[in-house]
Amino acid sequence: MPKVHPLAHQLSEQHFSSSQQSMADTPKSNLKKQRSRALPDIVYNTNDEFGTHHQEPPSRSKISIKTCLILLVAFLEILTVLVLSSVWISCFLPYMLKWGSSVREKGFDNIVQFTHSTLKELMLVVETEKEILSDGFDPYDTALVEKHMFKLFKNEIKRHPSLPLTLFIGDHTRYNFGVFQLNETMIVSFLEDSYWYCSDYELYDHCERNHSAPFDVVLDPIDMNDIWDTARAAPNGTRFTMSYADITLPSITFITLLSMVKNTSDPSDYAFWIGYDVSVESFSKYLSLATREIDGAIAFTIEVSTNYLISNYDPEVSVAVWDEQQQETRLTAITVRDKGTNLIGKSLYSLYPDLQVIERNKMIMLEVEGYYLSMYRLCTEENVDWLLVFAEPTSNYLTTIFMAVGIALGISLLIIIISIIFGVYISFKIIQPFYELIFNFSEVSEMKLEGLEFRNSLFREVVILQGHFKGMVDRIKLYRCFIPSHLISKIDGGEEVDKSRRSKDSQPQSKSAYSIAKLVKEDASSSFSSIGSTTKKQSQTQQPIDILARFALHLDKRKVGFACLHIEGMSACIANNSYSETVTVLSEIFKYVYDMSKIHGGSVGNFDNETITISFNSNIDTAAPEKKSITFAYAIVRKLNGLLPLKKAINPEATDKAQTFRVAVLSQAVCCGNLGTNDFKNFTIVGSFQRNILSMLDLAVNLNIEIVVSEEIKAKTHNFYQHRFIDTLNFLTEQQYGIPELDKSLNKNWAFLKSPEYGNNIPESYTPLSSKQITEVNVYEFGDFMEVKEDEWMYELEEKKKRNLWQSYGAACNLFFDKKYEEACGLLNEFLDRTIQNGKADLPTINLLEKLKKLQEREKLEQL
Repeated sequence: MPKVHPLAHQLSEQHFSSSQQSMADTPKSNLKKQRSRALPDIVYNTNDEFGTHHQEPPSRSKISIKTCLILLVAFLEILTVLVLSSVWISCFLPYMLKWGSSVREKGFDNIVQFTHSTLKELMLVVETEKEILSDGFDPYDTALVEKHMFKLFKNEIKRHPSLPLTLFIGDHTRYNFGVFQLNETMIVSFLEDSYWYCSDYELYDHCERNHSAPFDVVLDPIDMNDIWDTARAAPNGTRFTMSYADITLPSITFITLLSMVKNTSDPSDYAFWIGYDVSVESFSKYLSLATREIDGAIAFTIEVSTNYLISNYDPEVSVAVWDEQQQETRLTAITVRDKGTNLIGKSLYSLYPDLQVIERNKMIMLEVEGYYLSMYRLCTEENVDWLLVFAEPTSNYLTTIFMAVGIALGISLLIIIISIIFGVYISFKIIQPFYELIFNFSEVSEMKLEGLEFRNSLFREVVILQGHFKGMVDRIKLYRCFIPSHLISKIDGGEEVDKSRRSKDSQPQSKSAYSIAKLVKEDASSSFSSIGSTTKKQSQTQQPIDILARFALHLDKRKVGFACLHIEGMSACIANNSYSETVTVLSEIFKYVYDMSKIHGGSVGNFDNETITISFNSNIDTAAPEKKSITFAYAIVRKLNGLLPLKKAINPEATDKAQTFRVAVLSQAVCCGNLGTNDFKNFTIVGSFQRNILSMLDLAVNLNIEIVVSEEIKAKTHNFYQHRFIDTLNFLTEQQYGIPELDKSLNKNWAFLKSPEYGNNIPESYTPLSSKQITEVNVYEFGDFMEVKEDEWMYELEEKKKRNLWQSYGAACNLFFDKKYEEACGLLNEFLDRTIQNGKADLPTINLLEKLKKLQEREKLEQL
């Protein structure tokens, strides 16, 4: 006895590869579905006896755990960085501002100290000379004066290269004698208006004159009024004169330091004075050097009493101008030709219109128009009253601070971004198992129970949930196996059917598949479309049933298409094989049947008497159920009869051409609905279809026909497929809902009918089944597709040959219907001879010839 349970391994790859080219493809249960991880919208359903009601889905305003975790991590990271940043900025920023202020103060203090020390050094020179010449010194001894003056002046040139200009001695009269530097290589000695050039002054301690002439040059007398006024103001002290300029050096300001030697005879007057003319070029150079190291810095010195500019950070800028008449005009910080000095000067005078109000000898630091302004009013007893001004752009310090803060904040932002990314990653890792569970729950809610995936998780709670969920799914699978397919179709809403159809439509279609698809796509609104469902009530009125009440107890009448699959030899298979082997075979058959029924929208019934009945438009609203039923029958028969291992599992002696599977297709009106109680319901189809379709299968088995259809099915498909008449069968009418033989009103025994209790009043024409209960229906064999596509020219000859195969048979049938029996017999005999020559006698032809023979004999008897 052959083993059947390894059936799946016996099916060759060739059968499966060829089966993919037809509509009856491998069941979708064998294919691994590709599932999207996008969470679908969840709709909550509640079922009661009146139908299905939809509840509103959860509000979209709810926040997910993942969002909460991400927000929490991001909030903590941002809060931490903000707190740390605020702490270090609050500590760092004041220090930076204080540091900047101290740097500015120190830099400006260097300028003040340089100015102050330089002035002191000048006074020290004069005071030293004064001490030397004060004790019994004769200021009119020119040789002695020149000797002292020359040595001291040479020493000052070395110590202060840019300061010394003139060192001289004078009195109340115009007497003045001294030396001055003409250029870098020449010193000049003078007495009042007469001047002598001192050659090679570096080699001598005295003025080496040209003795060939009494003097070298005589100049106009100089104005001594300012010097005399200054000397009279401090007859026994040391004082600086007001600044002055010279046309030969317009960018340099000059000052004179006078130290008066007291008159011993008159203490209120001076005997003579020692004068020291110096330039402020060294101050300008120092300011230039100080501002050169600081970008955008401005520095200058103002003489407070006159507002004249004494020195400037740019040594090339003129501090005085002369007109054509050589009239001098001293410049101020506002009028000097330097934009930086003008800008700071305007700001300064806007704050202090009168510079005299500025506090003396005190550093003042302000911020004006984008500059840090530092001022110091230098006042000494020697008549020095200068305002030192130094301005530095605030951006020099703020840029550094902003750069430091910006870099720190950038690093903080980078830390925040990295932390948020890490937090998001951790959040996803934490929430991912829950999302997978949510996705699996959504799949289960749509009854997609196959292919659920569970990843290993480190969280104990998730593992527990996964374990319980797997157990729940296994239980649901067990329950679902025992739920009728039509209920599953209703509950699932036909989604699986639609997906199966879409997957099939995406595959390449063979010639047969093309014909079936074209038939299915035909307009469903034809005159033979499905009849609307009706409900039979006590008032015998028919009303449509609300689709929401499909799960309630009800019964309605509708047009249903039936395809009854007959498995020849299944009874012997059950009797001869073990039950497990039988279950394996039937499981393989049902797998294909269920898959095909889902594609075509049918409902699979129970297995009974070697048959499986599939109904269309019984519990699922289906347009054109006649067409759906025939396309299903065509696909399932071609598929199953093409699987030789399956046929051998049923009948070991089956050949490749053996027709183990046959289908009878019928369409008629029946009553469908849920019968039972509110707690226990059973979907039932009530009608005479079972007896009618079994009679069709009996005819198909006897005549070895693969597919037989009723006349109504033939009318729906005659434009696409070939059909040939087989026989005429007596069908129970659609009004018969029971077994006529058990109906007492129809099947009365003649012996009882003649008894007195029945009145002895039975008409002579009475038969057990009257014409009201029986109707004659022509049955046809379903053939091949008739249309030949233009791009299939390679198969054109073969298709025409198949089409012409039944041409003479069809002509004979037409003669048969016209009661031209002899002519019909002639054509049928010719057709039978051709089939015999091909190696196989055509049983339907033989059956029709026998029928014609009986009709001819009946005609002869009637003629006699």
